[in-house]
Amino acid sequence: MTESTNETSKNPEFTPQTDLDHVMWQGRTDPNMEQVPLKIIEAFLNEKRVFFLSPNPVNQSTAEQKVEPLTLAGKNEEPVIAIFTHITHVPQEYLAITPHAVGVPGGAVVTSLKNGGIIINPGTPVAFEISAKGVESIRNDFLSDKPAEN
Repeated sequence: MTESTNETSKNPEFTPQTDLDHVMWQGRTDPNMEQVPLKIIEAFLNEKRVFFLSPNPVNQSTAEQKVEPLTLAGKNEEPVIAIFTHITHVPQEYLAITPHAVGVPGGAVVTSLKNGGIIINPGTPVAFEISAKGVESIRNDFLSDKPAEN
């Protein structure tokens, strides 16, 4: 990974870099808190590029092989894939073990992830976790090909 940051989980500073970052940052103070998760999910699905970290390079020729993204213990110790909205949000301690950032569309993460949750921007003040069941629900409710009910 050629770009990195000295920002770690010990540094509470967070500078929004993407539309999703702005939604997550504004959600911290949104008086209508019950709408915040939906806003974050919609922004995540529409994000053209988010990043996961890998211990090995991932490219066209290796993409068909099993990719092993950085996995953390989430709430209730459930495994969650660490996803970052911008590479400047990646804490240095994660780069030490998974130095390769792979950019993918937000919706592709939800489409391809089976039996796992995600945490967006772990180690930052705006970290947002979605359980495996939540990812499955998002896939079914937002990305399903079934026709809308009347």
